[in-house]
Amino acid sequence: MAFGNLGQSNRNSPVAEINMIPMIDVMLVLLVIFIVTAPLVSQQIQLKLPQTVETKTHDTDINKPLSVSINAESEIFIDNEKVEYDSLASHLNELQSAFKASLSSSPVNSTKPQPVHLYIDASVPYEKVAKLLAQLSASGFSQIGFASTPEKKEDQ
Repeated sequence: MAFGNLGQSNRNSPVAEINMIPMIDVMLVLLVIFIVTAPLVSQQIQLKLPQTVETKTHDTDINKPLSVSINAESEIFIDNEKVEYDSLASHLNELQSAFKASLSSSPVNSTKPQPVHLYIDASVPYEKVAKLLAQLSASGFSQIGFASTPEKKEDQ
């Protein structure tokens, strides 16, 4: 009969198994690399954006937001005063130090940051907006909000 080798294994035949350990090791190393490098890929400007909930505040000079505008020609205006981009950093630093000096004389709002409202033309390139945000953040302004106009409905 031909059933003589059923219970015995042939030692000369190749083993048909895949060794999974090296593949799992490589996958774990790749996972660790992606986890470590993912936060480094995106650059962010650290900002505390204002909340969308309306709050009633008293309009005093301390609570008055700083108005920063960029028109279609990429000219920068701070409270309707034109500022050149070269002198923007020093101008913002002066405004921030003046705001802090006014806070020290008024103990009511001694920890509240000065809000900044940005009015930016829709045709301004994002690069200009990003540079402005970086300058504002570097000068110590942390409460920055974008102003916009509501969309007009077609049926009105």
